[in-house]
Amino acid sequence: MYLRLGLVPVIVVSLPKAAKQFLKTHDLVFASRPPHESSKNIRKMCTLELLSNAKINSFKSMRREEVGLFVNFLKDASHNCMAIDLSAKISSLSADMSCQMVFGKKYMDKEFDERGFKAVIHEGMVLSAKPNIGDYVPCLASFDLQGLMKRMKAVSKVFDAFFDKIIDEHMESKKEEGESQDFVDVMLGIMGLNEGEYQINMPHIKAIILVINQFVVSRLQIISITLITVQLFIHRSGIFIRPRF
Repeated sequence: MYLRLGLVPVIVVSLPKAAKQFLKTHDLVFASRPPHESSKNIRKMCTLELLSNAKINSFKSMRREEVGLFVNFLKDASHNCMAIDLSAKISSLSADMSCQMVFGKKYMDKEFDERGFKAVIHEGMVLSAKPNIGDYVPCLASFDLQGLMKRMKAVSKVFDAFFDKIIDEHMESKKEEGESQDFVDVMLGIMGLNEGEYQINMPHIKAIILVINQFVVSRLQIISITLITVQLFIHRSGIFIRPRF
């Protein structure tokens, strides 16, 4: 079905087979802009170097430890008859695991912004998904009627300063060959080569950190709920199962 939202042409696809044709088979034809060669290489780098099965599995012990600590927290809370906000705790757990995978360590809220790491991440995700009237009626864009651009610029400054701090920390303490590397270590190593298939610079690294961190957080929330449910079942039933995640 073809629609026009303001000045933006939109095709609505409701069938899975048709969606596959649009989003996969004929992706380049229906893209809003032609893909640049560098963007192809960056996407390839993310797929092969950062989000490969081998790389994700290298963090398995960390994920197991974090989930174990969380389950023990739930057990202690139940013994003390404490009421907890499970949604907030799972969101916090996902953010902590994401930090360790992408940045190499957990960051306290106060190290990020006065609003806190998780609050700013959440605001960034909300703003990126919120429809902007200016996108559909360009003549209204300069007025920023919803205040989205102002908020986006403020969040962008917070992210930029935080990413500068992370990158500086990694450059000051480069890891030796054979040591476990987080995503930032991998990208800095690729940037340092200056040759080869992947040509990236500092702005590229910041953009990839932002996108991948949001991607990882959203996926880890789903995984965390599943793993916590399994662990709680194991503790309650007394069955010993060696979890693989």
